[in-house]
Order: sequence, then structure tokens, then C-alpha cells
Amino acid sequence: MKRALNFPVYFLIILIAGLTSACKTSKFKYDLSTEIEGVYIPEDLEDSFNQLDQLLSPGEIDTLKSKKSEDDLVDYHFGLGLWMRNNWGLWRGSRLNKYFNDLGIYHPDDISGIILDSYWRRLNGLPIKLEEQIKYYQDYWEEMENSN
Repeated sequence: MKRALNFPVYFLIILIAGLTSACKTSKFKYDLSTEIEGVYIPEDLEDSFNQLDQLLSPGEIDTLKSKKSEDDLVDYHFGLGLWMRNNWGLWRGSRLNKYFNDLGIYHPDDISGIILDSYWRRLNGLPIKLEEQIKYYQDYWEEMENSN
């Protein structure tokens, strides 16, 4: 007798399929304002660096800079990364969201990850390698789609 797929498994499959397709295109009507709810929205990666330079204290910048590698930046995902995703409108189609969407990066977690990795690289005098970072996330989402 063939066993029916139980609800949690079915729901998970639908959720993953939906997230995968949602992360390949933008679903936003963009808000290209320079501010959202009183918070300045950077226009591009370089402007994000300038804002982080202003937002973070010298001690916070030194702590971030002292991380050994990008892998250590995972500590910032639910702190500074979450702040960027929420306050810079990455979940709602801000001008920074559009900038990254135009580069082929759609998921707010990926955007904040690229900003953090790039900022860490800049602080440490390393090449940003933006194209390489973009390819990493695009390859990830393509692999996710192909595994479904």
C-alpha cells in the first residue's frame, strides 16, 4: 500500500520550492526613498560601508575587523545583519534591495551577508571580490532549485 505524504513533509517541500523561486526574482514594488521610517537607506555597497562607519563605534569596528575570517561573521547574522535587513528595507524593496536585485542577489540574508563580508574585507585591506560573492549565492540558489 502506497503511503500518503504527511502534512509536515508536504508543507516543507512547498515552502522550499517557494523560497527557491522567490529568491530568483524580486517581488517588490521598489521604494527608492533615501529614508524609511527615519533611517537612511544606502544606495549601494560603498554607501553601506559609509553608513556602517557612522553607525558602529570604533570598538565595534575593531571587534568586527579582528574576526579571523568571513566564517566568523556568522556571529553578526542575527545582530547587525538583522538590523540591516529590517532597517535598510531589505525585506520590502528599498533602493539598497533594488541595487542588489539588479546584481542578481534577491534574498535579504544574502544581501546582508555580502555587505558584512565585504565590509570585513575592506576593513582588513582585502579585495572585496563582489562578483565572486554574487556567483557563490547564485550557485547556491541554482543548486537548491535543481535539488527539488
